[in-house]
Amino acid sequence: MAIDPTPTNYSTFGNVQELRRDLVFANSALGDAQSEAEAKVKELNGMQLRDSGGNLIQCKTVKEWQEAFAKGNVKYANGNYVLGGPDDKNSVSNKLKVVIDKLTEAEKKVSSLNESIESLEAMDTLLSTGDVMGAFNRLAGSRAKGFQDKLDTNIQELKARNTRVQQINTYLGQLQGATPRDEQAIKQYSGLVDKLNSDTQLQMIDVNDMVSKKNQCFEMMTSIATKWSQTMQQIIGNLGRG
Repeated sequence: MAIDPTPTNYSTFGNVQELRRDLVFANSALGDAQSEAEAKVKELNGMQLRDSGGNLIQCKTVKEWQEAFAKGNVKYANGNYVLGGPDDKNSVSNKLKVVIDKLTEAEKKVSSLNESIESLEAMDTLLSTGDVMGAFNRLAGSRAKGFQDKLDTNIQELKARNTRVQQINTYLGQLQGATPRDEQAIKQYSGLVDKLNSDTQLQMIDVNDMVSKKNQCFEMMTSIATKWSQTMQQIIGNLGRG
């Protein structure tokens, strides 16, 4: 039975139409997340929060607000610290984190779908014209990018964990300076810092492993491309002698 060599038959590479439908929903979710982030910025700007020097804090984005909280010593207009603890889900900073995580996830989803659609369409075009090597390079490049994306995600998680450690250390400083001192809370958050630092060390092992796999992928691409070139040269040479 003959195989129709049109792009639509390459089901192995996914269904672009389905991805486009997913993209519509992803863009809608991104719009909702952006609206929620804008509302959170407006809310925080209206709280008249101040830094350690008493200066009014006004930010344009939720990530700017996250950086402001990471510096610590954020106060209300009456001079009281914005506390609540890093594990208090109802604290101002943790409510902000929920909004940021939702926005970040929505942005990643839209970006990933756009990249997948572009890659599949390019693969279909290459295969429909018989450019097998071009299709392989595209596929291998996509795999290498997959490793890079995972690597970037892990690096972002490491940065987020470091920010969390900074927030906890800031909170610890406030607890230690409080009267009376809450020794139980100090012990609890000191232990949490130790755990987070331990998690960072373990994740660094995964990061090094991903770097190794990404490099192996590039080495494989180079090796196959070289062998393909040598094979084509031999075929052309044999044709010439014929």
